[in-house]
Amino acid sequence: MNLNVTVVIPVYKSEPDVFELVSLSRAFEVFKDRVITLICPHSMDIDKYIEILRGLSVFHKNISVKKFNDFYFQSVNEYNTLMLTLEFYKQFSDYNHILIYQTDAYVFRDELDYWVSKDLDYIGSPLEDKSGHVNKFSNGFLNKGGNGGFSLRRVDSFIKVLSSKKKVKSFSELFLARKAHKGFLSAVFFTPKEMYRAVVGYKNNLDYYLQGFGRNEDIFWSFYAVDFNPGFKAAGFHEAIRFAFEKNPELLYKMNNNQLPFGCHAWFKYGIEFWKEHIPDFKKMG
Repeated sequence: MNLNVTVVIPVYKSEPDVFELVSLSRAFEVFKDRVITLICPHSMDIDKYIEILRGLSVFHKNISVKKFNDFYFQSVNEYNTLMLTLEFYKQFSDYNHILIYQTDAYVFRDELDYWVSKDLDYIGSPLEDKSGHVNKFSNGFLNKGGNGGFSLRRVDSFIKVLSSKKKVKSFSELFLARKAHKGFLSAVFFTPKEMYRAVVGYKNNLDYYLQGFGRNEDIFWSFYAVDFNPGFKAAGFHEAIRFAFEKNPELLYKMNNNQLPFGCHAWFKYGIEFWKEHIPDFKKMG
């Protein structure tokens, strides 16, 4: 059994719905030789949840459980917060990698060893370009990073980023920002509080920055983590497309030489007609 990676499945409902059961069943089947870790709220009766999972014909016996504060499972926003905490990744410091597999993910085959061997810290399915500025190489997708719902993460690299003491803005950047906002003379005469912020990092550090980030956690790992660890590597589009699909799977399939990736995310939300042709489990659902 490969102990370098664990498949991490976030659960928070009292019981999975029919689509989620398909996703879970597939994970247990494909990752039968892997460690699977359920993460859930402290208050959740996980034994009851596991009892429901035992009804699956491919139930995975090697399941561990890690519980976190209920706060992190209240909504998508709070879950994003959890995925940006040092606390979370330290819980997996015994592993080299974790594969986040949300209950709306689906995996086609076990390629974990291949992807773990890549010189990457983060990879997920290609992200849609919502800015409207379509990149000529990506047909409406961003050329870097990936969606977090089905994503592989190198644990020590994530811990290194979240342990960073680097200031978000340098003294010169704070000076120029103040100059642009209040004028040159005001910029010259920093208040003691502002000087403390610039030099020591008060309200100018990663923790404070993440409190006001206001975007999905995968955007941070795709584009901003490198600001706090210059060696951090998020996958490029051409790697991400072989790793997973999410939005517009028909187009991604064509761009990937009519080949399915390692897995996918939100398969019963985006491109459902496409997935009916490629996910045999749809037939079991009637």
